Amino acid sequence: MVALQSSTRSMQEITHTDTMGSSSRLSAGIQNRPLERTMQQVKPIANNYHCLDHLRDGRTIAIRSIHPEDKEFLQEEMKHLSAQSRYYRFLTPKKQLSDEELIYFSEVDFIHHVALLACLLVDGEEVPVGTGRFVASAASAPFPGAELAFEVEDEFQGLGVATILLKHLAKIARQLGIDEFVALVLSENRKMLEVFRNSGFPMKAEFALDGTCEVRLSLNVDDEPCSQSDAEHG
Repeated sequence: MVALQSSTRSMQEITHTDTMGSSSRLSAGIQNRPLERTMQQVKPIANNYHCLDHLRDGRTIAIRSIHPEDKEFLQEEMKHLSAQSRYYRFLTPKKQLSDEELIYFSEVDFIHHVALLACLLVDGEEVPVGTGRFVASAASAPFPGAELAFEVEDEFQGLGVATILLKHLAKIARQLGIDEFVALVLSENRKMLEVFRNSGFPMKAEFALDGTCEVRLSLNVDDEPCSQSDAEHG
C-alpha cells in the first residue's frame, strides 16, 4: 500500500487544501493555462474510464473511474485490508473511513484528483479488489507532478492489481500533461517498492530517517511501461 501524502493530514486540512484548493494550487504554482485546457479536455475520458485487463492468474479485471455511489465499496474494502495493509496505506492505525474521507475519496473532479477502482467480474457483478489514485500538485513546478496512492485487498496482493492500476493511472496522467508521480512508502513495504522498480518508469527513491521512502516515477517515456510480465509484483 502507498500513502497519499495529503491524506495523512487532518481531514480538516485535506478538505481545505486538497478538495477546495487543488485547482488554484496547481494553476498558481505552474501558471500554465494550456495545461488547464488539456485537463478540461481529458476530464470526460477520465470520468468515464473503463478498461478490461487481466491478473497474473488469468482472471479478468475491470478498471473504471470511481464515482460518488462507490462510497459503500470503499468502506467495505477497508474490512478486507489487514491492520498492516491499512497502516501501509494511511501511515497511521485506521479501521474505517470517516464520512469526510469517503467524500474526499469518491467525489473527485477527474482533473486534479483522478481515482480508479479495480473490480473482478464474477457472474456479471463487480467485486472491488483495489483502488488507485493521484492528486495533481504544484510541488514540482514547472514540471507538473502528482501524488500517487494505492490500496489492494490482502487476498489479491501479488496478482498484479497495483501494477495494472499504475499502468492505467499513468495513461490518464500523461494525457493530462503530468510528468511525474510521487509516492510516500514505508521503507519496510518491499512489495510496493518492487512494483515501482518493475514498472518500467525511471525511478528515484529517497529514504528518510523516519522510516519512509519518497518515490518519484518519471512519466516521460516513449514506450508504454508496466507490461503484464511485471504484474506478478503488484
